[in-house]
Amino acid sequence: ATFGVAKQLGPRDAASCVNGFSKVELLLGEPSLWGALQEATVVVLPRANPQEVANCVNGFSKVAFLLGERRLWEALKAAVLRCLGQMSAQELAGCVNGFCKVDMFGGDPELWSAMSTAVISAEPRLNPQDTAFFVGGFSKVKLLLDSRPLWEVLETATLSVVGQLNPQDVANCVNGFSKVPLLLARRELWEACGRATRGALVGMSPQQMAVCIHGLSMSES
Repeated sequence: ATFGVAKQLGPRDAASCVNGFSKVELLLGEPSLWGALQEATVVVLPRANPQEVANCVNGFSKVAFLLGERRLWEALKAAVLRCLGQMSAQELAGCVNGFCKVDMFGGDPELWSAMSTAVISAEPRLNPQDTAFFVGGFSKVKLLLDSRPLWEVLETATLSVVGQLNPQDVANCVNGFSKVPLLLARRELWEACGRATRGALVGMSPQQMAVCIHGLSMSES
C-alpha cells in the first residue's frame, strides 16, 4: 500500500514510514519499498521538523543498500544542518549515529563540525544513553578524534552519569573512549570506566564483555 501513496506523503507520514519500516528486518532488503520512500522523503525533507529529520536519518541508516545514495544523504545532511539548533539531545544522537554509518560523509568537515558544536552546546542536557551514543558515534569519525573541546565535554558528561549507564552504554563508552588518543591517559575517566564495567558485568553479553576488556586494555591508566 505504501508504494502507491508514497508520492502523497507529507513530512510526518514519510518519517513515520521510514522509522517504522526500518524496524522490520524482513523489509530492510526490499528495494521497491525503500526506493519509493527515498523519493518521497527527498521531496518533503525541506519541510520536515527536527524529530522527523532525525527519524529519517536513523531509519535510512539501517538500510544497507541506501548508504551510498548520495542524493538521499545530501538531502538528509541539508535537513540536519537546517534543524540542528532545534534538535533535542536524543534527536541529535540519532543523527550522529546515522551519519557515522555513511562512508561518503566520514570526512565532511561542515557536517561533523556542526554536529560536534551542537553536542558541546547540549552537554548540560545529556542523559546516560545519549552520552553513550555520542561517545560511540563520534569515535567512528576520524575527523573528530583530535577534537579536544568535544571529547572533554563528553568525558565530563560521562563522569556525571557513569553510575547510571546500562551494560550497552558502558560498552559503547569504553569502546569509544579507547579510540581517542588524547583521553587514553585520563586516570579518572578510566577508573570510572573500570568501575562501571565491573558493575555491569552480570548483565553483559559476551560481546559487550570482550569490547570492554579490549577498551580497558588500551588505556594508559
